[in-house]
Amino acid sequence: LIDEIIKKSKDVFSILLSQLNSEDKSPKEIVRFLSEFILNELKEDEENAYYINFFLTINFQKTYRSNDTGHLEIENLLNIIKKGQKEGEFKDNVEPWEILTIFFTSLEGLTNGKIKYKNEYKLPSSQALLNIFLK
Repeated sequence: LIDEIIKKSKDVFSILLSQLNSEDKSPKEIVRFLSEFILNELKEDEENAYYINFFLTINFQKTYRSNDTGHLEIENLLNIIKKGQKEGEFKDNVEPWEILTIFFTSLEGLTNGKIKYKNEYKLPSSQALLNIFLK
């Protein structure tokens, strides 16, 4: 069951990222969409926090802790961030992998808050989260 959840989560996010890339959206729009999607899922149903947290922890943080960036999701997101830096949408005094790590660690922390405090936990806006690394 756990393997199935991981696979489905990775497949959905891979498809989502590839579709967003193919639609010629700006890097800022892509990252905004991802953050709004995740934050809306957390607001919609508190059980979503468990699945999102599991996905973030297993697929992204574990990858960064082992310095293994050979995963499609990581490569797609790093390329989006690099493009955003070149286009002046993202801060350029921070390494792309640092931005990605901060982004997903922040989302992981928000899901932990939602899990612990349920509906009492107030989630920030997507813009507040993105202001950390967008210009």
